[in-house]
Amino acid sequence: MMRLSMHGSHHASLLLAACSVLAALTLTAAAAEVPSTDVDLSPTLRAADERLAAVHSLRASFEQEKRIALLKRPLTSRGTVSMQNGKVLWQTESPRPSSMLVDDGEIRMYDPEAGRVEVYRVEERFSDMAASPVPRLDVLAKSFEIEEVEEPGALVLRLAPRTDLLRDQLAEATLSLDAELGYVKEIEIVDQDGDRTTIRFTHVEVNPELDPGALTLDVPPDTEVVMPQGDAS
Repeated sequence: MMRLSMHGSHHASLLLAACSVLAALTLTAAAAEVPSTDVDLSPTLRAADERLAAVHSLRASFEQEKRIALLKRPLTSRGTVSMQNGKVLWQTESPRPSSMLVDDGEIRMYDPEAGRVEVYRVEERFSDMAASPVPRLDVLAKSFEIEEVEEPGALVLRLAPRTDLLRDQLAEATLSLDAELGYVKEIEIVDQDGDRTTIRFTHVEVNPELDPGALTLDVPPDTEVVMPQGDAS
């Protein structure tokens, strides 16, 4: 299973959290899912999953807040995210510019101040899930007990890990979905150290017309490219 470290540079910890809180949750679930577990979604969850499946492109602003037990103030980052055809681009604007592109089985992180791109490979069978900022409930239900909490204008899902492997990595997770359009409004993950990461999405456009050329990393030709996992080719 691919696991991205959160203990690197400041830009890496913020940007990785923005992507992995959505993508790695699904990656972790897929890697730990029990083959014999049948998915039996309730009518409410089945309808929500169908709405998620209908999101083919998305554009939004995001604010990510990471609260670490030993720090008084949270680490906050803001930016935009765009998704289309199995490709997603996270662009962090503050506290410092950085970008992350998920495409073709790779996560590519660009730090313009360092002049470096870090490349992480994702297993082929997980690549579609890693690229999507809208986690599929039929996948998550195989590895998480899902409790439905209906609120005005939203469907709140509390996720409890089914396996010891998942419990070792996170204590609980909460998804808040727009009840009508089906996109994720907010996601929160609490790990076993008590650290809490929350991403809130605003100005969300569902299925907008996006220029395919805009979902790329624009980097200078002399940018250093490193593969922390090693060159698997």
